[in-house]
This record gives sequence, C-alpha cells and structure tokens, in this order.
Amino acid sequence: MKFEGPQCEPAVGSAVPMLWLDLMYCGLSANACKNVSRESSRGSMEHLIVHSEQIRGYPRFRKIFLKCDVFGIAGFYTAVLRPPKRQAVFTHIMDGQLEVVPSNEFSLNVHGKSIFPCDNLGGGVPVMFHYPSCILPTSDKIRLFGRQREDVSTLLPPTKLHYVSEHRIVKGRHNVYFDCELFSEKYIEYCFVYVNQAINRAYTNINTNCVPTLPITDDDSGQWSKWSEWSPCSTTCYGGTRNRYRTCDSPPPKYGAKFCQGSSLQTEPCGEKQMSGNECGKIEHQIQKYNNTPTTGFLPTYV
Repeated sequence: MKFEGPQCEPAVGSAVPMLWLDLMYCGLSANACKNVSRESSRGSMEHLIVHSEQIRGYPRFRKIFLKCDVFGIAGFYTAVLRPPKRQAVFTHIMDGQLEVVPSNEFSLNVHGKSIFPCDNLGGGVPVMFHYPSCILPTSDKIRLFGRQREDVSTLLPPTKLHYVSEHRIVKGRHNVYFDCELFSEKYIEYCFVYVNQAINRAYTNINTNCVPTLPITDDDSGQWSKWSEWSPCSTTCYGGTRNRYRTCDSPPPKYGAKFCQGSSLQTEPCGEKQMSGNECGKIEHQIQKYNNTPTTGFLPTYV
C-alpha cells in the first residue's frame, strides 16, 4: 500500500488520520469484484468481508500480510479502503483481484465400476483419496449421496442427490470404507464427494466421483422414443411457435446407465398467414403502426 506524502505538517493536537482496509470475497467470477462500487455501504457488503485491518496515518509504503486462513473459500477477492464510519463510501478499490483455487493435490477415487456386488467382509465400498499437507487434522469429509430418478419417462436426466452418510477424514489416512448396508437399488447411482474445511470453517466441495449401483454395459444406455406429433401453433397469425418432444424410455437406461444424448424438445416457427379473409392483413397493419410509433408500449397477443 502506498500513500502520497502529506503536503503540510499536521496541526498541533489534531487526531491521527485513520482508515480501514477490508478484504472482500466477491464470488466465483472475477467480474463480481468489478461490481464493488465506491458508493456501496459497509452494511450492504458485511457478509462479504473476510478481514479488516486498521491503517493509522498515511505511511509512504506499507506491506500488509494476510494469513492463509482468511482465504477459506475458492474464488475471487478484492480489497477496499474506507473511512472509519461503517456506512462511509469506499475511498479506493484495489486494482485487479486475488484468485484462490483448490490445490491440485486433491484427488478422489472409488474402487470398482459399480456398487454391487458389494464385499461386506472386505469392509464395504473402498474410497481412496489424497490431499495436500495443509489440511486440518480431522475436518475434511467424504460425503455419500444417492441419485434417484422418479420417472423414467421424464424429459430431463436425473438430477436429485439425496444425502446418505459421511466419513470424517483423519489426517495421515488415505482411504475409508462405506458399509454395504448403506446401499440399495433404490438409487440408480451413488456419488462420493470430497469436502474440504478451511481454517475459517468454510466448506468447499473439491472432488466428486459417481458410480452406478449395478454393473452396466454400453447396451444398457437409454434410447429415445419417436418424436411426438407437433403441438398446435401458439397463434394463428404471425410469429407463432410449435413444439414436439421425445422421452428417454425406448428403453429407459438401466441401473444408472447413460441417459439419452441430445435434446428432448424441438421448436419451430409457425402461424404465418393462416387466418382466413383479411384478419392477417389487419394484424399486419397494427404491427407496422406499432413499430413506427416512437413511444413505448405493448403489442396485444392474438390467438
């Protein structure tokens, strides 16, 4: 931090100037840091401030050391300088941002291509992992989630994850076992998530590894049904659309096999001059009149 030197001696008995330096977490996008306005108040940004430090006087040059534990969340950070009043506007915003990324020493692997058959005598489903030396002794976790498809004829692939269980990682160990009794065919696949806890107690999902519940092959993947008939046009004159859809159920994917690839919905324009008589001409005249009007408004919808 650099300040220009004062142009005159301070008055006798005057208070020492004081500013505050705030380190702020912006989010996962660098653009979010650019949106930190000088007019933003301290109160509106309170939840983003991860560190504050008092600056007394106007030192020509000052180094500020920030401990690693303030950077507990992956993403972008910036710093602002403000007067002591909490609702005061920022006097300066740092040029550029600081980016925090998870270490590439994290890794997660599930032994086996499927959950079943599960060897209970062998301890269950083994999960292997690696981490950097800086993790806390007993704070990281491996969490287990099950993914369930409620309707095989849905237009969308399964997305719901249901929490099942978790194991706390003891520093120095690199594997845990999940008991076979935790698993069932209720879920089409299970996802293991490595969760890291920073010194400031912030949690971050680092790695995810999902495996199908039952053994699968390429032939078990889902296949699309035939396209449905086109829906009626959304309007009988100008600018309409119609849709048709297909479902991934011919056959549906087995046991968590791959969902059908591609779009489940198609849309195309329709409705041009399909009305009888002069109705389309009347509407076309209204559209042209509206487009030539400088004032704003709205165009009625004709169905």
